[in-house]
Amino acid sequence: AIGVFAMRRFGVVGLTEQAAGPLLRSIAVLPFANVGADANMEYYGDGIADELAGSLAKLPGLRVAARSSAFQFKGRNVAAKEIGVRLGVAAVVEGSVRPMGKQIRISAQLINASDGLAIWSESYERPADQVFDVQSNITAAVAKALGVSPGRPVQAVVPNSKAYEAFLQGRYHWGKRDREGFERAVQYFRLALREDSSFAKAWAGLGDAYSLLGGFGYMEPSTAFEQARAAASRALALDSSLTDAHTALGFIHLFYDWNWSGARRELETALRLDPSYGEARLFYAWYLLAANRGDAAVDSLRAAVRDEPVSLILNVRLGSILLLAGRLEEAKAQLRHTVELSATYPHSYLDLARVAAIEGNYAAAFDDLSRAPELVAAYGSGIRGYALAKSGRKTEALAEAERLKQGVGPTVSALGAAQTYGALGDFDNAFKWLDRAYENHDWALFFARSDALLVPLHRDPRWAPFIARLHFP
Repeated sequence: AIGVFAMRRFGVVGLTEQAAGPLLRSIAVLPFANVGADANMEYYGDGIADELAGSLAKLPGLRVAARSSAFQFKGRNVAAKEIGVRLGVAAVVEGSVRPMGKQIRISAQLINASDGLAIWSESYERPADQVFDVQSNITAAVAKALGVSPGRPVQAVVPNSKAYEAFLQGRYHWGKRDREGFERAVQYFRLALREDSSFAKAWAGLGDAYSLLGGFGYMEPSTAFEQARAAASRALALDSSLTDAHTALGFIHLFYDWNWSGARRELETALRLDPSYGEARLFYAWYLLAANRGDAAVDSLRAAVRDEPVSLILNVRLGSILLLAGRLEEAKAQLRHTVELSATYPHSYLDLARVAAIEGNYAAAFDDLSRAPELVAAYGSGIRGYALAKSGRKTEALAEAERLKQGVGPTVSALGAAQTYGALGDFDNAFKWLDRAYENHDWALFFARSDALLVPLHRDPRWAPFIARLHFP
């Protein structure tokens, strides 16, 4: 077999735990290349890699780079050694997917990042309805090659091929992290569940998609988060070991319910199941911030960034939490570092605009906002209104407040209007719209105590009773 040949060639047949050593206990799974002319199969390679990374992450003693880090190398001809250095991993799994009539050929190899040599490789040809099994085969082979204990085997419920393909499509579109991607993800996860209503991971994916539709302001929160709760709860009823389902439920408790103890419980459970899961690490840092433990939140997310040094979402959110913890100079440095990682990533500019507005550099704030128009419309609208008001452009600020009241998403518009009226000194209207944000369960209220755009309201006697309604830990 190809795998046996490769292992003999490079002297790793029977590789023991001692031989592998700690340096080979960190790994990245790159998106599998789509070999062939069918562009519609693009989702398959991404999905296989995503699921494989999830399986490997459950192996004891093995750290797996997050999807957000590994997938940045998709379609780029970057040597394994450079990937190892940039991601801080010692080994890389890469592969390809090729449709062959009714069969699918999946090739995979494990590469030592220090020298670029293959440790193990294998190819599999399977009917489409048996592809799910290939992940288990690859996971077991990688574990053996690295001398990692495979742990207790899990008897997973294997969905039918149509359900699995729809699930992979859902994860592919969810990974785009934009409105269209989330909406299409919902469609595909629901298609998967029509094919197999017992497919727990599809329920978890549906919960993730609805949570982010609500969180980003793309959907009425009361509808989005209740749909997310029902889906995540169903996933956990089917499989209580699903890290992403616990994370989704923790997200709902944190951003919508303001159920602080529930958020902590679910996120800590997720991290026990998979300590390297980036989404859970990020949301747990947000929980720490809500609990008024800003320095602990910063330390927690710094540790995540050390493990995932090129993850854009973790890097930018470290900047966000530094900002909300009042450490503005560190926040600016971190956000500029994220811009260096990707000059087109809009979240960096949104937070840079927030920093500039707080510091009174309104021209820079408007410039940064112009680089993230979709995010401003979705959930950064109050920054512009605040900057207009504070820079003396009262007429434009009032027009912005009116636009927000009509706005794109009911929760985002309400909070943005409150921030704008607060900056204008119109506290009656500010608290009116702050109350509306509370009624709508605006996700951003979870950091209301740390939101510098709401500081003008702190001197009003209505502020303390409002904060008390959130029952912060």
